Amino acid sequence: MNRFYFVLLLLSSPTLLQPLSHASSSPPLKLNLNLQDAIRYAADHAPGLAIERMNEEIRNLEHLNAKAKLLPSLDVSAVHGVQGISPEISQSPTRPFTSSVTVSATESLYDNGESLTRLSIAALNKELARLSTLRKREALTLEISREFYRYSLNHQLIEVEQQQLIAIQKQFTKLEHEYRQGFKTKQDYLRLKAQSQRAVLDLVSAKSRREQSAISLRKLLGMMPDERPTLEFQPQTPGAKPLLTESSPNLKNTYLYRMQELENQISDKTADLSRRNYWPQAFLTSGVNYQYRDYLRAPTGYASGSTNWNVMLTLQYNFWDWGIRKRNVLIAEDKTANDRQGRKAELIQQQASIMALAEEMQRLNESFTLQQELLVMEEESYSRLSNDYRDGKISYLDLVSGMDNMFRARVNYYTLYFSLLEREAEYRTYEGTLYETLARQ
Repeated sequence: MNRFYFVLLLLSSPTLLQPLSHASSSPPLKLNLNLQDAIRYAADHAPGLAIERMNEEIRNLEHLNAKAKLLPSLDVSAVHGVQGISPEISQSPTRPFTSSVTVSATESLYDNGESLTRLSIAALNKELARLSTLRKREALTLEISREFYRYSLNHQLIEVEQQQLIAIQKQFTKLEHEYRQGFKTKQDYLRLKAQSQRAVLDLVSAKSRREQSAISLRKLLGMMPDERPTLEFQPQTPGAKPLLTESSPNLKNTYLYRMQELENQISDKTADLSRRNYWPQAFLTSGVNYQYRDYLRAPTGYASGSTNWNVMLTLQYNFWDWGIRKRNVLIAEDKTANDRQGRKAELIQQQASIMALAEEMQRLNESFTLQQELLVMEEESYSRLSNDYRDGKISYLDLVSGMDNMFRARVNYYTLYFSLLEREAEYRTYEGTLYETLARQ
């Protein structure tokens, strides 16, 4: 009877029959990230940075291999099988089974310096990979900070556009009422109506730009479109004026310069390897072998072993190869020279970018100071115009013009503010301190 009532309860309660996934469904979890959180998230999830870390690990393993080549090696081999000979030399039949165990220890005592050179190249490549990872992290941090500042700028512009739209619509409602009563002309009505529509379009455009910045940020952070939880962002609010340094970053402190110094050393050592083949070469090797033969068919179960050792000095020189080795040396030297010229061009380009950045920072700094003063004047002017308009001293056109000037000054103020933050981020990228500054502040 109790079982009957239980079934009846299930049938009378449709919600109990719903799938568990629907019953426990909840809105997707969202992570609200500020700039610092976004940079830390990207450091753990961005695919480009993960690739650089894997390349760094590969270079580290190659360096360990180059070290290991300087040490003795030990090999063990075991051979088991059957063999025969025809015709038989011995009158007594032989068993066809054969077996042997060999233990070999070998060491290259001297190889004309090639192993040491390759070890040095591996160490340089390891350091180069480390700097490449740090440079990629700085570049990724710069991209995220730029996009985050654009996102924050568009968020501020949305607030400005909303304030402007509310003010214009309020004025338009009043003017429309006066127009219906015949106190305003149709030209006045259409002028303010068009201005109201432009304000709506500006607001829609600012919202669209903010959404595009959010999409770009999610892509930079390594988030798939259907991945959960969803990433949202806390816009940065304008604060005090950014403190920009007046000096230019030192070119020798940049990651590009430091990496090129390592690349030049690698190119020189690679060319040295080609030069070694052009001259006589000496190799000194040693080895010890211990071997058991036919231990499986020994009468006593054990076979006698044999030991041999060797120390070999090999002198090698090719007297005639139709100039191949000499041309290989010239090819290696020309490649090294070409690589140096290419790196020099990159440094010249970066130096020009640094100088242009310093000039732009100075210009933006001066413009921002003037814009701050202009915004204060425009807000004060609009406040007076509002009082005069309420007293009937000025027309609505003067009021609307003053309102446009004030909101335009706010837009320019926010634009310059976040432009200064972008330039500051670029400056710290050249210094190599952007990630440390933003992620650990």
